[in-house]
Amino acid sequence: MQVVGALFVLSLVTYASASFSFAHRNPPHPDCADHGKYITEHQVNEMNTGRATDNSIFRAHLVCVWKEKGAMNENGIFQKNYIKSNIAPQISNNPSDIKTITNCAVQKSSPGESAYAFYKCIAPILAH
Repeated sequence: MQVVGALFVLSLVTYASASFSFAHRNPPHPDCADHGKYITEHQVNEMNTGRATDNSIFRAHLVCVWKEKGAMNENGIFQKNYIKSNIAPQISNNPSDIKTITNCAVQKSSPGESAYAFYKCIAPILAH
């Protein structure tokens, strides 16, 4: 009986955990078609855990991923309602984290700057 109980709890934890990936969808957004040449699986794993290093390729990748996922529109403008209802719950199930993630979506001087600032703001949440 204890084994059944443990499996039930494990299945609840697995079901309740959020999952988000910075990998491109298949097929990728048209702006992202060549990123597979520059972004490795290791780099995607680093992004998924909030440990990516900044460079122009990384920023371009982030813009494409945010567009693919619906967090940004084609003009690089954050879609806060969509982030709150669709993106944030994929990253965390914690209501406080969802609020933080939503508040992290702040427009900067360019889509690349915005995408990077958003990523850096949510990186601590990705890391846990």
